Amino acid sequence: LNSVKGMIGLGGIKEQLDRKDFSNKAFQDLKFIYAQLEVTNFDNINIIAGTRFDHYSNYSPEISNKLALGISLSDNIKINSSIGSGYKVPDFRQRYFDFTNSTIGYTVLGRDVAFDRLVSMEYDGIIQEIFIPFSEIKSNLNSETSVNLNIGLKYNLSRKLNFDINFFNNKVNNLIEWQLVALSENNTNIYSYFNINEVQTKGI
Repeated sequence: LNSVKGMIGLGGIKEQLDRKDFSNKAFQDLKFIYAQLEVTNFDNINIIAGTRFDHYSNYSPEISNKLALGISLSDNIKINSSIGSGYKVPDFRQRYFDFTNSTIGYTVLGRDVAFDRLVSMEYDGIIQEIFIPFSEIKSNLNSETSVNLNIGLKYNLSRKLNFDINFFNNKVNNLIEWQLVALSENNTNIYSYFNINEVQTKGI
């Protein structure tokens, strides 16, 4: 082994946001710990392994891992690959947003406030048409999780010219995306945020 490098860290983040287009003052706390180990062997093999533990307030703790491997087959050819998991909680906008653009004609409601606002608008007779039952937005958003695979080949034709090809495959569970929920008076579209069960992207 030519070298072994390691690191470990921990920390915490306390967030608070108060905006005029938020129905509630937003709070969120995060505690995290992470570690990484990097190993190099004879300048032609490089291995990086890492892990991270995140614990957000109001969400279940999650562990994300990553493993990366780089191999130099020659001075001109190198293979890089990695596989890892990801984790993302809904942001404040996706949870608390309460914004109406009267000029263009649309309203965006964060998931935590959407049900109460829509029920109130329906009671007041403002809602003209419902596209998604309000019962489907009564629960909170789930966190996104993902698994990502990446394999690449780099070929140096000369000092000034090189060629790269890369393959990727990403699977995301509970992807957070906006959708049209209802139509209010004056043809104003009302949007909110939803979890999509599984999304996969891949390509070269």
